Amino acid sequence: MDQRTNPAIIKYIKVQKNLQSLDLSSVHLSAEDINKFVLEIVKRDIKMTSLNLSNCDEVNDDVINDLCCLFSKNSTIKELRLDKTDITEKGLAVLFESIKESIKVHTISIIGCKLDLKMKKTTGARIA
Repeated sequence: MDQRTNPAIIKYIKVQKNLQSLDLSSVHLSAEDINKFVLEIVKRDIKMTSLNLSNCDEVNDDVINDLCCLFSKNSTIKELRLDKTDITEKGLAVLFESIKESIKVHTISIIGCKLDLKMKKTTGARIA
């Protein structure tokens, strides 16, 4: 698997002033890419409302802490799509902890993630 960073995404985020939605579904992103673009979003105080990382092969429990940075008190994220990623119940628990104070989040989609049956029942997650 190619682990080079994707500089085009970082350059795109750097020039955007009014980025509200970012759909990176099915885009090959390394863990380093995810870290860099999340840091750019936070650093530039981009008021994004929607982020789609569905079908991204490197979105897993290891990058959850980077994604949690998006849910600060000043966060504008309302929707996060992580469908068909390798996030497990442990990563999801960390994510939920980081957003519990956010009143803006209304959708977190985790359809097709690697959740066990117990987690599916307790979260009410709809699994495709």
